[in-house]
Amino acid sequence: TFASPQMKKKLGLSLVLLLGCCPWSVANAGEISKEKLGELVSVEAVRLGYNLEEMEIDLDGGERRWNEYQLFLAGHEMKEDSERYLDSIRSRLAGKKYRAAYFHPKDPLTLGGDLFIFIDAFTGDVLANFRGK
Repeated sequence: TFASPQMKKKLGLSLVLLLGCCPWSVANAGEISKEKLGELVSVEAVRLGYNLEEMEIDLDGGERRWNEYQLFLAGHEMKEDSERYLDSIRSRLAGKKYRAAYFHPKDPLTLGGDLFIFIDAFTGDVLANFRGK
């Protein structure tokens, strides 16, 4: 027998809620995992000369932190070189689905030394990095 329209609606809603709670939900199909992201950005940070033992890594909020950092920079005067550097990163990220990882020193008294690494969400390729000073 066929389910009633009300039953189908409840089943559909339950399925949407269940899939939305899963880290492997359909919306993320084909994207690299958080674990793979961690591996890729760690290798890149070491390649760039960073000591991972001295750094905290944010794999979940990198995109949000990047947006906040750009807003911060927009409110301050930058040197022409810095503006060109920022524009080059934006152009490399434009139109791409990416994941951003944010590294910062564990010591809260350390100024500078922040690092953003941008990874293609599907291929795992390093797209760009942004180093704070």
